[in-house]
Amino acid sequence: MRDLALAVASIAAMPVVAVLLPLVGYRRLHRILARWPRRPAPRFTDPAAAAARVRVLARVVSAVAGPGRFRATCLRRSLVLWWIARLEGIETALRIGVRREETELRAHAWVEHLGRPVNDAADIAEAFPPFDADLAAPLPKGVA
Repeated sequence: MRDLALAVASIAAMPVVAVLLPLVGYRRLHRILARWPRRPAPRFTDPAAAAARVRVLARVVSAVAGPGRFRATCLRRSLVLWWIARLEGIETALRIGVRREETELRAHAWVEHLGRPVNDAADIAEAFPPFDADLAAPLPKGVA
């Protein structure tokens, strides 16, 4: 039953993220999602149990984000996973990495728990070196 509620939350969140991301941008949407819940209580005292649960969350979000009307990009899927893990009281980090391919820059997003990717390959940070800074943090004064 708990995973059914998770799937429903993911299904509901995916189109909201798809619509809001281009309207308000990543930084603002991340802040909006981070406000609710304010301080999620950790539900897992055992790190192994939290890691197992976040892998379940990643599988459910990936299944929901598959083909369909709101097929999710890696950023949309990762924002939803990060937010749902937060609802479950599991601390995760949304990571964004970039690499150059000939004349283009390619970006990719994923979620990490305890420094390990949960919705991507274990070596994704080698393929897409992530930014060190939190891209959702407020910009310093004078920077647009």
